[in-house]
Amino acid sequence: MHYEREYYQRESARLPAALISFHYLLHIAKSIQNTGPAWTIWQYLMERLCGMLLPLVRSRQHPYTNLTNQITVWNQFSHLQYFPEINERVFGNPKKKTKESEENRNFGIDGEDELLLAPG
Repeated sequence: MHYEREYYQRESARLPAALISFHYLLHIAKSIQNTGPAWTIWQYLMERLCGMLLPLVRSRQHPYTNLTNQITVWNQFSHLQYFPEINERVFGNPKKKTKESEENRNFGIDGEDELLLAPG
């Protein structure tokens, strides 16, 4: 690509100056050509995904490797729910709700059928 020879000149010492935002700028013209003006494309979903992923990055030196590792571990932990014996060893016994604690978290008016449940 042309930015490689002009921007960081294929020298790894110059890579820290090659910010991702500058890389995005190189693709704006092609994106507008393919999809139309930027204001016509809804970016909320991508911004939300970035907002969820950015806090996972803890390494400035290797952000992409760190992000990949974080997502992998997060995904593996989410699958533990399908293996109760391992899940219990990792997270311990889940707290069991008692009838009394359930009643303390619910709100209603005597004589009415509707009940407001507290989140949790």
